[in-house]
Amino acid sequence: MTLEKTITNNIMKRLNALDNCKAIKLHGSPYTVKGTPDILCVCEGVAIFIEVKQPGNQPTPAQNHQLREWDKAGASCFVAYNADTALEVVKIHMRAKRKLMPKSHDKTWPVGY
Repeated sequence: MTLEKTITNNIMKRLNALDNCKAIKLHGSPYTVKGTPDILCVCEGVAIFIEVKQPGNQPTPAQNHQLREWDKAGASCFVAYNADTALEVVKIHMRAKRKLMPKSHDKTWPVGY
């Protein structure tokens, strides 16, 4: 069985290889909200939270709660069991959110703002 850490690392590599996409691992600590998703990814202005699980495992109630809270705030959220599926779901979320964004979404912010 593939370790959750290995799945997470594979997802991170694949996401960070995409154009206009940045993903970070959210590490648990005493200062982190219980159930915080494993990965925060922003692709072309779309915030995506990913909870990573080994195949056959399910998110805890706290993890499901946090995914629902981020979803209510407007982020895309899902549970991933492998890198291939995670990448496809991210692309689907990006396409769906892009359709909802106003045409003026083009960023003209200066570097180093």
